[in-house]
Amino acid sequence: MLRNFPQDLNSRCWRSDCFLKLGYPEIALRDIEIASAARPDLLRVLHRKARVLSRLTEDTEQVIILLLRSVKFESPVNEYEEMAVDFTRESYSSEKSCLSPSSPEQEMSELNGTQSPKVDNGATKDCNDLFSENLENGDIRSPASNTEQLDDFECKLCFNLLLEPVTSLCGHSFCRDCLYRSLDHRVECPCCRAPLTKILAERRQAVTSVLDGMIKDFFPVQYEKRKNLYAAEMEELRRGIDGSGTIPIFICTLAFPTVQCPLHIFEPRYRLMIRRCVESGSRRFGMCTAGDDPSKPFATFGTMLKIKDVQYLQDGRSIINTIGTRRFSVQSYNMKDGYYVAKVKWVKDDVEEDVEEKAEIQKATLTGFAMLQLWFNSLNEEQQKCITDAIGPMPNCDPNMHVQQDGPEWVWWSLAALPLQDKPKLIILAMKSTIERLRSIQRFLMLMIQMQKRANPPKVST
Repeated sequence: MLRNFPQDLNSRCWRSDCFLKLGYPEIALRDIEIASAARPDLLRVLHRKARVLSRLTEDTEQVIILLLRSVKFESPVNEYEEMAVDFTRESYSSEKSCLSPSSPEQEMSELNGTQSPKVDNGATKDCNDLFSENLENGDIRSPASNTEQLDDFECKLCFNLLLEPVTSLCGHSFCRDCLYRSLDHRVECPCCRAPLTKILAERRQAVTSVLDGMIKDFFPVQYEKRKNLYAAEMEELRRGIDGSGTIPIFICTLAFPTVQCPLHIFEPRYRLMIRRCVESGSRRFGMCTAGDDPSKPFATFGTMLKIKDVQYLQDGRSIINTIGTRRFSVQSYNMKDGYYVAKVKWVKDDVEEDVEEKAEIQKATLTGFAMLQLWFNSLNEEQQKCITDAIGPMPNCDPNMHVQQDGPEWVWWSLAALPLQDKPKLIILAMKSTIERLRSIQRFLMLMIQMQKRANPPKVST
């Protein structure tokens, strides 16, 4: 602001307050002197100048003289007397610098209102340059040793040092991750309850650079510790892709390799899970359905999903498009921040070396695909559109696709499209034999074709 409008009085006063709060009264005096030269009769300028001088000089009378000058303006006299008492107390409790006290001639001139307290001749120098020079030369004392100043940079949600601070429209600052976790539950400021719908709608990712820079400069040890903890958490998510770590588990429905799986994310725990998957760069999570075993929260087998794109809504919900990649079996699991994470083992089809077995697989692949086309074409246009909108168009048939990791793509597409219960689908998902999976799909397709014929018998012409 001051770079574009260097004479802005409010900005000068506010920046002076900031430097004084941070423990740099010498630099704060520069700004307030410029404001005082522009408006020497303004009460709030005189008030700020007196407060700055009370931190710089041991001569309390010099501060009181400055306050008494304000008596000639239209304000109650007792207000300035109270200020003088406050500054007198503050001068004995705050740190003092080595500035020399005023001379008697200066005090008399102040009583007469002829001039303001003298300061360094470089008062008009830009405070940005002065702050940078002193910081580079090591002349500015770092406030990192002051515990009270460290508290000023704590997140009001996690009570740790701010990491990637984000400032809301109402002026409160939080860790970015903490703020979004809070917004997963209520779309309002955790401190003042002001609505924050705009932040969610725009998905603001930029941190408050001023706060971020100050934390890095003043609290480097604490900052590195916080950053390393967050980096370790993100690394754990990335390690889950290759099976060396844990993967987050979404308990919802059955998903299949190479098949699209659109999801509507509205639960707070899964909002957090998806956000972490995106921020870590893994963009993957496991999908499992609820199992039949009451002692386990979800089924033993599932499919890894890759996030293709995310569409955020104004109230914090999101629509994500995913596609299945690999099958897995759950080895162990535990709870993390409301959702499950699991150690998994990838499921791969057995490799068939027998020539006759390979020929049988190719034949079953062509036969099964023909049956899938027959069943799908027997549906009406509305039913076909409903299926393709949800899981995408029917893939093509390649007789040699059985050599791939999970076999022919059309098998998984048909398994997602067929109106079967989850239990038989889960059994087929866990199969490692390609030929057995093809035979199972053929049986279900034959059943569906027969049911479709009974529901829609051919018309007999008379």
